Amino acid sequence: MTAGRAAAPPGWAPVDIALDRVPALVPDAAVRWMQLGATPLAEPFFEQTITRLKTEEDPPREIVTGLEAILTEGAGSRAAAPVGLVFHISRCGSSLIANGLRTARAAQVLAEARPLTSLFFPRPPTGYASADELWRSRRDALARSLASIYSSYRRGEPEPIVIKWTSLNTVMLPSIRAVWPDTPCLFVVRNPLEVLVANLQPGGLIDTRRSAFGPGLSGCSARRLAKMPDEEYCARVIGNYLTTGLAELDADVWVIDYDDVNRQTLRAAARRFGLKLPFPDEVLGKVFERHAKDPTAKQRFRDDRRRKRRQATTAATAAVKQWAEPAYRSLLASRNRLQ
Repeated sequence: MTAGRAAAPPGWAPVDIALDRVPALVPDAAVRWMQLGATPLAEPFFEQTITRLKTEEDPPREIVTGLEAILTEGAGSRAAAPVGLVFHISRCGSSLIANGLRTARAAQVLAEARPLTSLFFPRPPTGYASADELWRSRRDALARSLASIYSSYRRGEPEPIVIKWTSLNTVMLPSIRAVWPDTPCLFVVRNPLEVLVANLQPGGLIDTRRSAFGPGLSGCSARRLAKMPDEEYCARVIGNYLTTGLAELDADVWVIDYDDVNRQTLRAAARRFGLKLPFPDEVLGKVFERHAKDPTAKQRFRDDRRRKRRQATTAATAAVKQWAEPAYRSLLASRNRLQ
């Protein structure tokens, strides 16, 4: 296949989209496709699967198209909504849950696939209402097409797919649900103090503070962010995630806390997505034994809750108490909590 073709043949799927910082003003973008064939998304994260394939002795072919190819290919695929959406507040056990759901027969988990997640990063308005509205409409159409492509690329027919979003997407939860209003959701939470301690490290939420997404994540202006302690920034972001999830609770949104994640609650979550996890329990037991983010499945899990609480500073504790704990407590008291 050549880059000039409008759409990809079966077995191909987008693996990267180079969106502009302001896609509402620059609505086209280069899309990189890879010939995945029947390759399952076996690693904890989509990008880990793509990296593994690229390092093989005979790596898959790749092409580059424009965004229109996604819409064309999506129109040529059977429309398929995801069977479940997983949102989370970062470093809270969502990867463990995704790994467990991945054991369901004939189902895939699309975990933080940037071509899809980047569509719903929190971007400031352009100041041109018509441009923003056109981008929202195009974004939603692209998301629906991508879901159909990822669902069908292996067999040419839709198979059940669960989409796990990045934590950044949580502030866009209402917009994402509007694309698939009938798809059930799982919202994964954890003691916000433990989450904050983990996110003060490089690679955590602290890295987003000076990004274009910082104001949207924290609900503060760029000027306010510049004077804000790191602990307050992370606590505000986590609190924003929790408050957004709390506001979205309804019959199709369930909450699961890190402390409640076990084989029974994982099976309950799967049932709400229409999936059946394998028996006997030893199969799921292996998922709980390994580090959830390790693509080799060799690193063993180590409970870090006590260590994180010991590392929490007075400033971190105060920030969490002010900005995140009230919404967290409300979520734990919800009827929609899986236990």
